[in-house]
Amino acid sequence: MIFSYSKWENAAEIRPYVSVARSTQFSNLEASLLSVFENFIRPLLGETMTAKLIAYYSADDPTDKQKRLIEIAQRANALLAFWYDYSEMQLLIDESGSHRQESDTQKTPYKYQEQQLRDGWKMKGFNALDSLLEYLELNVSDFSEFAASANYTLLKKEIVRSTKEAHECYWINNSRIIFLRLKPHFRIVTDTIIAPRLGDIYTDMITSLTGTTPDAKYTKLREKLIPVVVFYAVSRLLRESGSLTERGLFFEMLKAGDDVHNTQPVGMEQIAPQAAMAEGDAISYWTIAEKYLTKEIGYSSTTGTRLPKFNNTDKKYFIV
Repeated sequence: MIFSYSKWENAAEIRPYVSVARSTQFSNLEASLLSVFENFIRPLLGETMTAKLIAYYSADDPTDKQKRLIEIAQRANALLAFWYDYSEMQLLIDESGSHRQESDTQKTPYKYQEQQLRDGWKMKGFNALDSLLEYLELNVSDFSEFAASANYTLLKKEIVRSTKEAHECYWINNSRIIFLRLKPHFRIVTDTIIAPRLGDIYTDMITSLTGTTPDAKYTKLREKLIPVVVFYAVSRLLRESGSLTERGLFFEMLKAGDDVHNTQPVGMEQIAPQAAMAEGDAISYWTIAEKYLTKEIGYSSTTGTRLPKFNNTDKKYFIV
């Protein structure tokens, strides 16, 4: 983990990220900090990069870049811990059960204040995770272990290679977290729509683009296919979860008479128009890409397909 008893020093280690009292004991937060580290940071960085992060934290004299990496990771860890285990932190748990903590001079906050606190910690925590990925990507020569992780988002062999390229087509707030949610859908769209339509052209394109001197016509083709893949992927993700964010199957809304925002199940009337619009944009961009393919690369609508033909002489079907 990247917090410890030895470095706690009257909560000084966590106070830059969450304004807690100096009397806060590490033992009171240890379980929450560890839970978030194991459930959010380790899967995001991968085992090898996580081991390196822990090693940097434990080192006596980390470099400036390593210190900066630790700082960003600690910010994400601390903020998400308070969001993730907030309800449990409000309770005193002992051998007789759980109790609400309250005294004559101190009382728990109002419901709307609790909701605002949790929303703030959640938003800032996930933004910190995004900053963590961005920092590793920008300094990948110093943190080479990250390049081998599953969540490295500079994808040399894909049509959509980076968060920036996806954001330029569809606003995702330059979020690597959202990019990672879209990544499986990029692969599905490529494997089930793009590759079958292009056939050998797709193979030739990827071979050229991963070589030392990519052919300009394939570079241009990839640029025209990026919005096709992005909009199809967005449409799929919206239909799957109702949102591009980590909220999943819920939208947040304010109903009349309520003091706080409530999460409400997504209805098809909310999902369908957004998903249909994204799919319509994907089809429009495919038309643009198809015109380029026809003019510059000799593509036809039957490229990549194996169609049955009838031989009138021998009265037999054959495949072309």
